[in-house]
Amino acid sequence: MKPNSKRSPGRPRKSGGNDTQTAQYILRTASASFMQYGYEKVSVDQIAKACEVTKATVYYHYENKASLFTYSVVQMFANVCAHVDKFLSMPIPLKERLTAMAKVQMRNSFSEFETLMKEASSHLTTEQISAIREAEQSIHHLMSAAFETAINAGQLRKISPMLLSIAFSSLLMMGNRELAMNLFEQDSDQAAEAIVELFWHGALSENPT
Repeated sequence: MKPNSKRSPGRPRKSGGNDTQTAQYILRTASASFMQYGYEKVSVDQIAKACEVTKATVYYHYENKASLFTYSVVQMFANVCAHVDKFLSMPIPLKERLTAMAKVQMRNSFSEFETLMKEASSHLTTEQISAIREAEQSIHHLMSAAFETAINAGQLRKISPMLLSIAFSSLLMMGNRELAMNLFEQDSDQAAEAIVELFWHGALSENPT
């Protein structure tokens, strides 16, 4: 399941004009399908039909399902990274930035990513898995930088900034839990605010400045 050429496992075939638009459309459709239904339940044929293109068109841009999955997840993380950067750059206190980010995340409920990766891993090459993990890590680097700034300012406890990033991301996955959402009558904004409160007071410095 190696790419057709020596390109990065997270970068699709280079093309121009309409080819590029088609490739990106396929990528967006595939990403949404994989995140909603998982790896096994999604086929290249289904993605082709959803995009109103032939399977041959999909295979022109992406060698196989594993390659398409890799490219789509890497692109998804790149998009998430851009959104996270936008929220973390807002000129408001960190807690408010986290709340704004959490509200958007909680409105978009997808399959738990680690479950998705466990399902897909046996179909992926080591190189493809590494590309996905590196893309995921880029989000945590952004988050941990913001937490490190807050720690240095005395706002948060002296905890590993990367651990805080992972913990915050894990808490946001409660949006996929029916039992948790029922506590807030399925109001994702209320759930997001409660989750940030829980996270913030758990990480808050004993003597915040």
